[in-house]
Amino acid sequence: MTTSVPVCQYRGCRDSSVPLSIYCARHHADMLDAIHSSLERPPNPEITRVLTDPEFAEALILWVGRDARSCPACDDDAINSRYGERRAASLLPLLRLVVDDFYASDAAIRVPGMKAMVSRAKEEFAIRYPSSPPEIVEALAWCYSFDNR
Repeated sequence: MTTSVPVCQYRGCRDSSVPLSIYCARHHADMLDAIHSSLERPPNPEITRVLTDPEFAEALILWVGRDARSCPACDDDAINSRYGERRAASLLPLLRLVVDDFYASDAAIRVPGMKAMVSRAKEEFAIRYPSSPPEIVEALAWCYSFDNR
């Protein structure tokens, strides 16, 4: 039976001096700093407001193609068709704002492994916006996972 030597799981680092965590001492501190800094970012009041609108959740899912495509695509035409140009003109900037806020997570460069990365980004967003509907968080996480492979 062979025993494996633990190595740091931070991207690109293969330091074998991994103590109790899955990161070497240098990267463990980086991870903790990243987690704390992302949690210190205050919630955007406009996002907090829009997340409680059921129409917004439907629009976000439609816009990213969550139920209709095999990969995300921000489809402005789908929003224009469903809601009309006037309503789309107010929805599209909000959709982009929410996506940008979710993507502000640095989990993609700080957390090894796709599943852990997506979980961390979802957790950060949910902490800032505890009232966010699960379908919005899942749609955003789906996009984030495709863009950060």
